[in-house]
Amino acid sequence: MKRILLILAGVLMAGTLGMVAIPQTTYAESDTCAKLREMTNADEETLQAAGCVDVGNKSIASLITTIINIGISVVGIISVGAIVIAGQRLVVSSGDSAKIVNAKRMIMTAVIALVIAGLAYAVVQFVIASVGI
Repeated sequence: MKRILLILAGVLMAGTLGMVAIPQTTYAESDTCAKLREMTNADEETLQAAGCVDVGNKSIASLITTIINIGISVVGIISVGAIVIAGQRLVVSSGDSAKIVNAKRMIMTAVIALVIAGLAYAVVQFVIASVGI
């Protein structure tokens, strides 16, 4: 009985996963943006909020800002992952003092990296606001 339920659950999960994995294309996106431009006198901020601003129209400063923000985000994600891994190592250290010290050092390093990434993000946002990019 358990085997039948397990097989049934697997079939249902596989079917659901197949539905989620199929991409849904939207053919009306460019048409919607064109109609929005025609029907309203929307400024660039409104068009950008609607997702209608072309990527090619961005300046080099905007591209650099995007690259910096992505880099800071990656550092933040890696730091959080390191904190999780170090926490796991701390939990499974079994009282071994060397493993505990190593895990604590890893947590401290990851927290420092996370703080530095947060401060770097704040500095980048301040510079962007000051320069007016």
